Amino acid sequence: MEFSRWYVLLISAAIGIILGALCIFLYMGMGQVIVIFVGIALIYEGIASLLTMLLVSRTKKKITKEIIRMEKDDRR
Repeated sequence: MEFSRWYVLLISAAIGIILGALCIFLYMGMGQVIVIFVGIALIYEGIASLLTMLLVSRTKKKITKEIIRMEKDDRR
């Protein structure tokens, strides 16, 4: 898909694996760490969802304008 920032997904996956391993092997006292991590993950998810919504909305507007322009050109 020619995703130019594939390394972001790779880093995210590595962090997930490391945190998962820490939770398994260092389970004592991980309750607070897990709550903090879940809080950070929820904040990240909210921000990512907002940005995705804005980008999709902007792209939809551009495509709609382009379609309208092409239809006007076809009528001529």
